[in-house]
Amino acid sequence: MTDSEKKKCISFNGLYQEEIDSFYELPKEKQEEILKATEKQIEELEPNERELAKQLGTLFLAIVYHTDLLEDPINEGNINKIYEDRIEWIKQAEDFFKRKDSEEIYKKYGVLETYSNGELKIDDVLLEIICKESGFTITEDKQHYIEILKNLLKNEDRFPSEEVLKEKSIQTNGIGFKEFLFCEEYIKQGRITKVAKQLGIGRTTCYDYLKKEEVKKYLADRRKEIKNESDNLLKSGFFDCFQELHSLITDKHYIQDSDKIRAIDTYLKHYETSINKENTSNE
Repeated sequence: MTDSEKKKCISFNGLYQEEIDSFYELPKEKQEEILKATEKQIEELEPNERELAKQLGTLFLAIVYHTDLLEDPINEGNINKIYEDRIEWIKQAEDFFKRKDSEEIYKKYGVLETYSNGELKIDDVLLEIICKESGFTITEDKQHYIEILKNLLKNEDRFPSEEVLKEKSIQTNGIGFKEFLFCEEYIKQGRITKVAKQLGIGRTTCYDYLKKEEVKKYLADRRKEIKNESDNLLKSGFFDCFQELHSLITDKHYIQDSDKIRAIDTYLKHYETSINKENTSNE
């Protein structure tokens, strides 16, 4: 990628794709006419506004304004608004092209946002790219998987290719990334058909995962972890209820004794039911 191509990519990162497409659908003569009109109007701006406009670039502003440029000249308010809204996007592209693998990524996916330490920002766009590379489709609860990826790729400045994700997932979870995604969805859904549909993979693939010993171990460990979390939450909830019950009995003298007895009875019935369920699940 040449420097001029890279510069154009950086500039265009601050534009909407519809704006770019709309401009380049115009005849060449019309594009040239709009570029000349843009250049003329930039020179007529106040010095401060002219400086902002030049940072954004003639082509950039021509694409933004081309639908009504000849009838509605660029003005101070417009430049400020465009600059404030989009200069950050351009800065993100500059940071992106500092990456060693940026050109390779750009050819496949376009500009992806990065943090100052080189980490890629995990959002819906990157999630879809990663899942597509791994052969999955995630259509629901995207935020859950974005958080999973953030934890998995913390302090990682390499592009999360299938190989990188597999390596990181094995380090963190003991299983590959594909198996990990399957397990997380299987724990939530509980049925192979639903999991296959949710992730956009075949039922046979799901059953192949379930045959693996490392997958069986991960599922067992995760279910135990989830149960412990639920038990702790249940115990905490009952303790809070007990505290409130104790307060009701000892401090709230305006409540009738019959209502206090009914509250105690209800609490004990729920407690007994929960203990019986816990004992049954442990058998």
